[in-house]
Amino acid sequence: MSLEIEAILPNHQLGYSRGIKAVFEHHEELEIAGHIGLKDGKLEDDVHVQTKQALDNINEVLSITGFHAKDIIRVAIFLTDMADYNKVVDEYTKWFLEKGVKNLPSRTTVGIHELPRSAKVEINGFALRRK
Repeated sequence: MSLEIEAILPNHQLGYSRGIKAVFEHHEELEIAGHIGLKDGKLEDDVHVQTKQALDNINEVLSITGFHAKDIIRVAIFLTDMADYNKVVDEYTKWFLEKGVKNLPSRTTVGIHELPRSAKVEINGFALRRK
């Protein structure tokens, strides 16, 4: 069994990669790092905007690796205010449906104290596809 590992958009200054792609004999996996709603180095205050941008940032990693939103099978969402839960879920569901995903990925949502850059939401995921 051969295995290839590739770091996606590594940032050595910050000590992480935006994703790790693993290629196996019959399938490929993509571990997607946590993404916040940064766009051009800026973070909007609105949780709807942050959620959509975090997902768009994840979509960039998907595109670079040849994966698609439909390949995501698991997502974790981290919120600094659980009162934003319904807003985030609404934006999340809308984003996946706009991408043509009929079966939404499994999801875990966790309330936490703080996120980098005072973000309100961070999203990571795992994608899988057959070769």
